[in-house]
Amino acid sequence: DSYKDGSISFDEFCKILNQVKTKNTFKDNIKPIEETKKVHMKQGHEKSSAWTTHSYAEEEKLAFVDWINFRLEKDEYFNGKTVLPIAEEGDSLFKALHDGILLNKLVNDSVADTVDERALNYPDAAGKLHVMRIQENQTLALNSCVAIGCNVVNIDGTNLMDGLPIFALDSSGR
Repeated sequence: DSYKDGSISFDEFCKILNQVKTKNTFKDNIKPIEETKKVHMKQGHEKSSAWTTHSYAEEEKLAFVDWINFRLEKDEYFNGKTVLPIAEEGDSLFKALHDGILLNKLVNDSVADTVDERALNYPDAAGKLHVMRIQENQTLALNSCVAIGCNVVNIDGTNLMDGLPIFALDSSGR
């Protein structure tokens, strides 16, 4: 924004484009996104998209955490459990989505009775839940997201089980 008017005019755009094409000064003139605000960058999943990079802003994650804590604070299942409230620091949000229960609860919070909670697989008394049961919970959550009108593309239960941030934010935010 060379005119300092809060927007980039067509002339400014053409000047920048010309600089990039002729002098290859892109790195000198454009600040990387990591320097402008706190953004987390992650490599794509090694199995399918290792060449991609996903990013999310810390503010985005904090907004999701606050919203989830607020919406599900009175849910009977989470009473006395360590899942809620989700800590704002670190990757607690992504770990909380691991077993699929939280995402199913969010779907029901959005559109009541979408998920029959009797179909959910809950951990046993020791807190253990078999990986196949977790996968069933994740599949149920993602199918329920589609049923209520969410656009779920290229996300499966293993992405959420692995705690991949971009997929977790994408699915929990819809």
